[in-house]
Amino acid sequence: MSKNDLTIDRVEHPGGLVLRFHFSDGHRNEVNFKPWIEGLPTEEERAYLKPSRFKQYRVHLGHAIMWGDYDIIFPLVALYHGDPDLLEEGVTVTVPKRMASVRAVKAVAARTATTRAKRSKAKA
Repeated sequence: MSKNDLTIDRVEHPGGLVLRFHFSDGHRNEVNFKPWIEGLPTEEERAYLKPSRFKQYRVHLGHAIMWGDYDIIFPLVALYHGDPDLLEEGVTVTVPKRMASVRAVKAVAARTATTRAKRSKAKA
C-alpha cells in the first residue's frame, strides 16, 4: 500500500478530548487533542475544547479530521504519527497552524483528485 492510498477508516471517541483513529493499513493511534487545540491561536478555535463542540468532529475526504467549516483541520500524517506539527510526511509545519490547515486541505483535495483519476483510468 502506498502512502497515497492510506486513509482514515474509522474514528472512535473514547471520552474527553481523545479520538482513536483506525487507518487503512491497520495502524491505530489514540490522540489527546487538548494540547493540540490549546496551542491554536484564536478563541474560536479554542472553543472546541468544550466537550459539546469537540464531539462535532468529522473525517474529511478520508485524509483529515476537522471541526466546523474548516475551523480546525489536522491532516492524516499528523494523526497517524500523533504530531500536530506534521503537515506532510517528514515535513514540520513552520507557518501558522491556521494557514497550514488551509494548505493541508488543498493538498488533500489535490491528492484525492489525482487518486480518483488514476482509479478511473485503471477501470476503463
